[in-house]
Amino acid sequence: MNIGILGSGLIVPEFLKGSAGVAGLNVAAICARAQSAQKAENLAKENNIPKVYLDRTEFLADKSIDAVYVALPNHLHAEASIETLNAGKHVIVEKPFASNKEQAEEMFVAAEKNGCYLFEAIACIYLPAVQKAMELLSEAGDIKIVQTNYSQYSRRYERFKNGELPPVFDVNMSGGALMDLGVYNVHFANTLFGKPLSVQYTANIERGIDTSGTIILRYPNHICVMTAAKDCAAPCSVAVQGDKACIYSKDPANTILSLELRRTGGETETFDYSDGKDRMTYELEVFTNMILHKDDKAYKAAKEKTLAVMQVLDEGRTQVGIPIKVQ
Repeated sequence: MNIGILGSGLIVPEFLKGSAGVAGLNVAAICARAQSAQKAENLAKENNIPKVYLDRTEFLADKSIDAVYVALPNHLHAEASIETLNAGKHVIVEKPFASNKEQAEEMFVAAEKNGCYLFEAIACIYLPAVQKAMELLSEAGDIKIVQTNYSQYSRRYERFKNGELPPVFDVNMSGGALMDLGVYNVHFANTLFGKPLSVQYTANIERGIDTSGTIILRYPNHICVMTAAKDCAAPCSVAVQGDKACIYSKDPANTILSLELRRTGGETETFDYSDGKDRMTYELEVFTNMILHKDDKAYKAAKEKTLAVMQVLDEGRTQVGIPIKVQ
């Protein structure tokens, strides 16, 4: 399957690294804005990408491209994805999937109207360690508390404090801590437990955007307390606390490589998945196999997860006064 890349931002080299290990997936082209032409040319040269486009219409008209990775700024995900789907190409779109759930639903309508698959590029839910955490839930007993922390001081925060407005801190570009980092925490909870009963978001708001915050997801018998920050740093971790054991990782939710099952009696069992595989490889394998094998079941499962997470993100941002509709 030939895939084209739409965008040339910081995530693209990560995508290329992850895609290199996926059987049946070939990067055939990259499309960037004219002002990013040199960057696109460099990426193409370094990664043996045969075609470089500076015009999206020409890019989408290329019949050799079967699917497109949308790696544009958050607020452009919906528009670019729908345009690509209408061109008859499958889409894998970088997280967060869209600016709001309404947009997400429109994107899925376009996918199904055109007989295409649409998939969110969210690494964490396909990692082997996260799949193992799901298996270990029964050994943890009755889950009481889930805590995750993904705090990563952003170099762009200094620019933001100095009066600039980088996309990740721009409310009109669907930025903010919840959309950038918190989305991983929410996807982690959704993968393990499904939709929450209620959502409560408390955030530090600067110039109308959440630079850090904690979202609380309430389930019938436990709560998830999930922190994401771009204005400060802390050791990242994940802890699923049950009455029989705690499932713990020293990694943030998007890159969990190892787990510890810390039993209440003191015994600890370790599970290590540091196999050298890039974190994005797992999600790209799922996407590629979905298309090659026409796996509607996998498509529907991924769609359900994405829409559930978009609902949580909408509720959380609305609670702290962040508009979810882009201007």
